[in-house]
Amino acid sequence: MNLFAKSKLQRTIALIVWAMIYFMAFTYVENVPQRVQNLATKWDYRIPFCKYFIVPYMLWFFYVAVTLIYFGLLRYREEEYRELIYNFILGIAVFFACCIVMPNGHRLRPLLFGKDIFEKLILFIYRRDTATNIFPSLHVYFSVACLQAFWFRESLEQKRIACHKAGKRCIDIPCICFTILTVSIVLSTLFIKQHCLVDVIGALVLNMAGYRVFYKAKVPKAITIWN
Repeated sequence: MNLFAKSKLQRTIALIVWAMIYFMAFTYVENVPQRVQNLATKWDYRIPFCKYFIVPYMLWFFYVAVTLIYFGLLRYREEEYRELIYNFILGIAVFFACCIVMPNGHRLRPLLFGKDIFEKLILFIYRRDTATNIFPSLHVYFSVACLQAFWFRESLEQKRIACHKAGKRCIDIPCICFTILTVSIVLSTLFIKQHCLVDVIGALVLNMAGYRVFYKAKVPKAITIWN
C-alpha cells in the first residue's frame, strides 16, 4: 500500500493498513517470552507514581491521529507528509531493532486495584502494553516527531515571514498548545511507570537524529526570520 499515493482515499487506506501491521508487530514483540535486560535505574525509583498523568498519556493516541490526518489528508503537502512519515519510520525501525538485538524492560509498575477511573485506565494500558521491549519509548518519539512536524510546517514559515515584514512577534497558538501537550506526554510515561528514564532519553536522542535528517535544513531560514 502506497502511503504517498495521490488519491486521498488511497492514502487513508494505506495509513490504516500500515497502522494495523505496526500494532500486530508491536503486540508480537511485546508478548514473546524472553529474558530481558532491566533498564530501570535508581533515579527511576525516585520518580513518584502519579495516576493523573494517565490523561496526557491517553491523549497521545488522539495527538498522533490528528497529526496524521492533518498532514496526510486535510492539509496535504507531499514534502511535509513525507518528512513526518519517514520520521515515524525511523523511530519504528530503531525500536524493533533494539527489541531484537537487546530485549529490554523494567520492573517499576506499582500494584493497583482499579479504585477509580484513573487507575482503571492505567490497568487497561498495563494489560495491553507490557513492561517489556520499551526502548526507545515510541510514546515519546512519536510525540516529539508530531511536534517537529507542526513547528516546521510551511504555513508557520509563511506566518513567520509575514510577522517579520510587519515587525511583529510571531506567536503560533497551536504550536504552543502542542508543545505543552508533548511535554505532558513525555512526563506521563515516567509518572505512570510505563517507561523509565533510559527509554525517554533514548527516544529524545533519536528525535535529535530525526531532526538533523529531516528538518535541520529548514532552521537557518527560520532563524533569519525570527531575527
